[in-house]
Amino acid sequence: MAKRSSKPIEQVEPESFERAVEELESLLESLERESAGLEDSLAKYERGTYLLKWCRGVLDSAQKRVDRQDESAKDDGERDDGETEDEGDDA
Repeated sequence: MAKRSSKPIEQVEPESFERAVEELESLLESLERESAGLEDSLAKYERGTYLLKWCRGVLDSAQKRVDRQDESAKDDGERDDGETEDEGDDA
């Protein structure tokens, strides 16, 4: 028997960013086309809100990684005293 998560369904992390976006799209389509009851609609809304927050966290983390990489590349360029790798090789 599979072990159930102790977290409510709205707080279960998706497998990946792409899966989260797919699930968000599915939830939105479902809410737009179906005439669901209040409890079902609220559950979908809560899940969507959780997924949106989770995706924003993933994107923020990715942006920080890009910023660090850009800063590192900038620092490496400044350490070269304005020379490119080819300019320093006169052999």
